[in-house]
Amino acid sequence: MDQKRIVCIGLGPSNLALAIALTESQHERESDEWIFIEKNDAVRWHSDMLLEGSRLQISFLKDLVTLRNPTSFFTFINYLKSQGRLDYFINRGTFNASRREFMDYLNWVHQNLPAHLFQMSSTVESVSPIRGLDGIVEQVEVTGTSANGERFRRLADRLVVAVGGIPAVPDVFRKFRGGRLFHSSEFLTGLKTHCSDKQAHLRFGVVGSGQSAVEIIHYLSENYPLAQVHSIFRKSAYKPADNSPFVNEVFFPSATDFMYNMQNDNKRRLLLRDYWQTNYAAVEMDLLESLYEKLYASRVCGEERIHIHNYSEVDEMEEVNNRYKLGLSHVMTGEVSELELDVIVLATGYERTKLPAFLDPIASYINRSNDMFSISRDYRLQMTSSFNPRIYVQGMSQLTHGISDSLLSVLAMRSQEILESILQLNCEESGALHTEEVLS
Repeated sequence: MDQKRIVCIGLGPSNLALAIALTESQHERESDEWIFIEKNDAVRWHSDMLLEGSRLQISFLKDLVTLRNPTSFFTFINYLKSQGRLDYFINRGTFNASRREFMDYLNWVHQNLPAHLFQMSSTVESVSPIRGLDGIVEQVEVTGTSANGERFRRLADRLVVAVGGIPAVPDVFRKFRGGRLFHSSEFLTGLKTHCSDKQAHLRFGVVGSGQSAVEIIHYLSENYPLAQVHSIFRKSAYKPADNSPFVNEVFFPSATDFMYNMQNDNKRRLLLRDYWQTNYAAVEMDLLESLYEKLYASRVCGEERIHIHNYSEVDEMEEVNNRYKLGLSHVMTGEVSELELDVIVLATGYERTKLPAFLDPIASYINRSNDMFSISRDYRLQMTSSFNPRIYVQGMSQLTHGISDSLLSVLAMRSQEILESILQLNCEESGALHTEEVLS
């Protein structure tokens, strides 16, 4: 069994930012005690939504490191320079990189970090407690399987979990998921598997009203010219994202302290609701205008292929003759209707308040308040007194740390805070051990 003091699970932007912070710190020599475990053979970031023309909704300066260390080798600007594209990027006159380019940047970062930090193509299946003779949990055992089928086991006393959100699937769709009903996180793969004939007369349904939903509607209407696309959502209309500068100050790293120090969940929820339209169920204005132009052009031609079902709730669903039959109700009038579809895409976002299943063996040691796990300012799960290992979570602290917690905006600074917390504890334990040796 291999022992690494610090095991980091997942290699998306959050843990990549942490790996950079570790490498650039004065404690880089301690990196042999760290390992980052990733299930894929390379960095994957929303790979099934890398649609042509899709771009980041935030500035490229909010990369993995710039807000913490603008002189770092790992900035997005240095990536552009190394790829010979810096002049061309500047000439575009925009702060927004494409999603495809940003994922290439993430892989460039990975390739330029020390290789010994990473264990790729390995899926973590369980994190189990290891108890001492007194019954106190002193370590955790991380077990899983690599791509070649080999089992691995690692002991650790620090764990950093950054595996992204769990696709949110409304109850009415849950038992039908799979096949021709899939989440936006599986979009391109789902199309390739189940909709390979782009000339087919398909009836698509897209559930949701946010950025992903509208991007998917655009993609389907352009790539399946004979298909009908039905947009289904409860709101009155698509809403534009609020990107105004005063509102966007909520994404400043300093806003995290304000949110955490509030220490009142009801007030925190009010604040989240106030800023909800900066990120959730909201769409970039230029994309909305483009969709509206597309709808208008289809009306001029008399070939309407995009159908908007606003104010619509999906109450029931069944599969009949290889099609999905949906029972809809109008949320304002109560009027009911039916809709038959061949394919359904759920652009319904992600659940970020549920811990991944591999943590189930230690779930009984996690402190909870109002049925929510408790998280400290340094992103540690609060554990019972009989559990000594530290478990850090990234991207799961929106209620306590603010609306930017699941976004790129705070990655650079959050990685530094987590690193400092881990290193401080290591120093404290080393000091305690040294004192014990002297006294003995």
